[in-house]
Formats: sequence, structure tokens, C-alpha cells
Amino acid sequence: MSKTHVTPVKGLTIPRLELQPAVEGLNLALTICRELEIDLRGIDPKDVDELACFHRGPPFLNLDPAEWYTWEEIMEPEERDEYVIRVLAVKTEDENHVIDRCVTRFSSLVKLQRVLAWSKRFADNARAKLRDEKPIVGELTVEEMVTSLTKCIVRAQELAFAEEFYALRKNLKLPLRSKLRTFQPFLDEVGQMRIGGRILQAPIDYAAKHPIILPASQLLTKKIIWDHHFRNMHVKTERFLTDLRSRYWILSGRKVVKSVLNNCWPCKRTSAKPSPPLMASLPVHRLTPHLPAFTYTGIDYFGPLTVRVGGRGRRHEKRWVSLFTCFTTRAVHLEVANGLSMEEFLLCFSRFVSLRGKPKVVYSDNGTNFVAAEQELRQALQELVAKHEELQTLMACQQIEWHFSPPGPHFGGVWERIVQSCKRAMKTSIGNCLVTDQVLRTVIAEVAALLNARPLTHLSMDPEDPDPLTPNHFLYGGARPYLPLQLAEVEDMNVTNKQFQQSQAILQHFWNRWLRE
Repeated sequence: MSKTHVTPVKGLTIPRLELQPAVEGLNLALTICRELEIDLRGIDPKDVDELACFHRGPPFLNLDPAEWYTWEEIMEPEERDEYVIRVLAVKTEDENHVIDRCVTRFSSLVKLQRVLAWSKRFADNARAKLRDEKPIVGELTVEEMVTSLTKCIVRAQELAFAEEFYALRKNLKLPLRSKLRTFQPFLDEVGQMRIGGRILQAPIDYAAKHPIILPASQLLTKKIIWDHHFRNMHVKTERFLTDLRSRYWILSGRKVVKSVLNNCWPCKRTSAKPSPPLMASLPVHRLTPHLPAFTYTGIDYFGPLTVRVGGRGRRHEKRWVSLFTCFTTRAVHLEVANGLSMEEFLLCFSRFVSLRGKPKVVYSDNGTNFVAAEQELRQALQELVAKHEELQTLMACQQIEWHFSPPGPHFGGVWERIVQSCKRAMKTSIGNCLVTDQVLRTVIAEVAALLNARPLTHLSMDPEDPDPLTPNHFLYGGARPYLPLQLAEVEDMNVTNKQFQQSQAILQHFWNRWLRE
């Protein structure tokens, strides 16, 4: 029997192959006993010889073959008979997993976290009651909310990256066809799959160095995108991706984010625009390279912002912000003005020239303060040249060429776009809060630093590509990331501790909105 056994396709060990004939012999013996209606259970091996039926077979074998049992032929089924085929489908995944049902049922990420956190607390309190321990009471803690979100992320990763999860848990190499091989993923202490890399020693947050990998096809990913979109006040796709990458890395992130944000009706209403007319070519000053920043400058005002002035007899005054932007590098310089008069503008312009250098060409709106300032500036330059003939040739080459935009809201889009962003952020940060002059000037100065750190070029999805260009690359030769001050470093500042904390709280909002934009 062992010689006639066919070796299976799947390799087996030699001991197992030798035992296989014994198993087949036992199965054959049991089949014969079942046909002969013989029960071998409870029989002593010494009495096996007494079982004549087992050795000789059934009695009809001793008769003439013509006297054997006759078998009725089985009729072939007719064509009209129907065949019923029953198929049993087996699915290894748990369709009734509690996290999957909650993710499908609840549309809000916060509500999903709270439901799972309360469920876990209920289960923990039930176990604590059995062990005579004190139950947990009160509102949900941050740790419970984070734990519930972590459970959801791990579940989504297990569904989308089953092979990768198995390989990482067994310390094996990822499959060659895996999409995650280039990311060098690993599992953290709570079981989440994160991106590896070589920036372990970078002085940034751990979540930014190793963001969590999210699959593009899971419903949880869309809920996380919606939650961050609402928390960041409906920012655009590029800015949203930058903020999201500080914690998560979504496969095909730009495509997934656009597909989700395209269904945001508040964004559609606020960004809806009429059909624009055909615009003229850009002026030469917008396209001239290889010149210092602010050589071609646009100027505008926005405000007013209310500040608190005075000690015991406090009063409220208005302040405006003078915005200077470079046409080619998109750099920004902000100055606080006490009014809209010509004198106040000249003071702001003088401070700007002292810090950034004198521009060659200036564009501005057709405001009365700008027109008067240009006349005053021209008269001052002519008087200076008349008094100093030796400087006449030099000043003739350094005259500032001033252009005024025609009346209309569609002119001056270079600075109006930045004004819109500044006004929206300032309104969101300060709102109706009254601050002092010192706090406002501190905020404006650091806001300009944050604006100059925004990206100008495309943000690549490849982690090995270089960082996008920012205005700071043209101003200082590098990205120059903004670093907020610490309280221990400002003990000698001429502001109170409360005012400094107020300015840092406002700047923290700008940091979240504009840094690495």
C-alpha cells in the first residue's frame, strides 16, 4: 500500500510519508467494518480470529453470481431537472468588528473617538468591579481619546496593509510588490505603522520625523481629512497637506485630499468666482530675475486694528498696517502706522528703506496719501540734488519710479492676495481682543517672518525631493525657519510677562497657519 501511494505536490517529511500508509490502512479497515456492520470497538485483539465475517466477507460471496443482489439502474436526470449548487464562501476578515461598524456609522471623527473611548471605559469599569477596584469616573481624558484614535488607525492599517503588517510583526522583509518598501516602515510601541528614514536626530517632533501611514482607500482616512480641514478653518490643498504631513502620511495624499475637499460646500461658497476675463500679459517687473529682493515693490494698507493706549486713563486708538511686497520673490515686509496721513506713510517707508534697501520701482493704489507722498518725495530729492551737485548724477540713477494702479478692485492682485491672507488670519487670531501697541508691533514683526517662510513652489510627494523655495531663500540664502522665543530668554524685555504671553498666544496661531505653508 505504501508503494502505490502517490507523493503529494506539497512537500512532506519522510516520517510523515511513512505514516501515511498506516493512516490509509486504518481508514480502509474502518470502511470495511462499516459495510459489514462490524464493530471493532471493545474486542480483544486475541479474539479477532473469531470474526469469520471479517475474514471471509459477506455470505452472498459464497453464492452463485446470478443469485447476488440485483441493483436498479439509476435513471439519468431529464433536461428539465434543475441542478442546485450550494457554495460555501469563507471570509477570513471579521465583518462585525466593532471599530469597522463605528467608522461606518459615525460621520464625525470626534464622535467616533468619544464612542470608542466611552465603550472602552465601560469595559474597564466592568472588569474593575469584578476585581473590587475603583472605577474610572468623570469626563474623558486626552489619553483615552488618543487611544481610541490609535485603535482605529491600527485597524485601518491592518485591513489595507495585511501582508506588510505580518512581515513587520515577524521581523521579515516586505514583499517586493509592496507600495511601502520605499518608506522603510516600522511599528511603534502602540502598533501603528510609521515611516522610517534617516532624520532620527532632527530637532523636530517625533510625529513629524516619522508620520503615521494612512491608506487612501479607508473611510477613516477621509474622516481624518475632514476633521483637520475643519480645524484648520478650510485652508487650501497645499497648505492643508503641509499641516497634515506633520502627523500623517497618506498614500496618494494630494489626490485623496482633493477628492475630499471638493465636496466641502463652505469652501465652494467662499471660493466661488465669476468667470474671469482674459487678462493681459504680466508686467516686466514681475518677471525680472537676478535682482535683490524688493527692487520692484508693491505697497498697500489694511486695517484698522484697535489697540489699548494709556495707563489709568485708557483709551482706544486705531492702527493700520503698511504692507510692502516684492514682485519677484514674493517677500513681505510689514510696518505699523498710526494713521493714513502722508507723514505716517513716509515714516513707514523710511523704516522699510532702512531695513530692506531702496526700491527701484514702486506700485501702489491710487490713494491720496500715496499721491502726496510721491510729490513730497520728489520735491525732497530735487532739493537734495540742487544743494549737492556732485550727487546729481548718482541720484538721477536712483530715482524711485512710482506707478499708481487705476481705480478698480481687479488691480493690484499681487499685494491684495497677501492682504486677504493677513486680514483673515489677523481677524481669526486677534478678533475683538484689545492689545497694546507693543503687543501689536511684536505680532506684526513676527507675522512677517512667518509669511516669508511660506512655500513658493510645488510641494513634492516624494520624501527625497528638496524642500520648496520660500521668500527667505532670496532674503537670507536659506529657509531660515521661524523659532519662537522662550520666556526664559526675555527677562529684560520692556513688556510685562502677561503682554508677552498674549503676543506669543497670538503668534502661536500664526505659527499653526503660516509656518511651512
